[in-house]
Amino acid sequence: MVHPHNQPTTWDGHSSLVDELMLQLSELGEEVPSCIVTAVGGGGLAMGLLQGMDKHGWHKAVLLGMQTSGAASFCKSVEQGKLVPGYQDYQEWFLTPST
Repeated sequence: MVHPHNQPTTWDGHSSLVDELMLQLSELGEEVPSCIVTAVGGGGLAMGLLQGMDKHGWHKAVLLGMQTSGAASFCKSVEQGKLVPGYQDYQEWFLTPST
């Protein structure tokens, strides 16, 4: 099984986005972005971006992760200091009648 966000090979693949970003920035005469904004679900994309940023020495660039309130498992995990799976959140959201 290839886990969608919780394994190093997934992060390695996502880190290649920073390679592409670096190439495109160099074509514009730019070097390091001040900030990269990304969606965060399970954290795999964010982990890959952080690895790519580290690989290229972008230590001053900020990674800003945004998450919808209905799928905030990452935010809940950070708040609680442990892994909080998101599946239950989705199940509650889809199965709870709106008022």
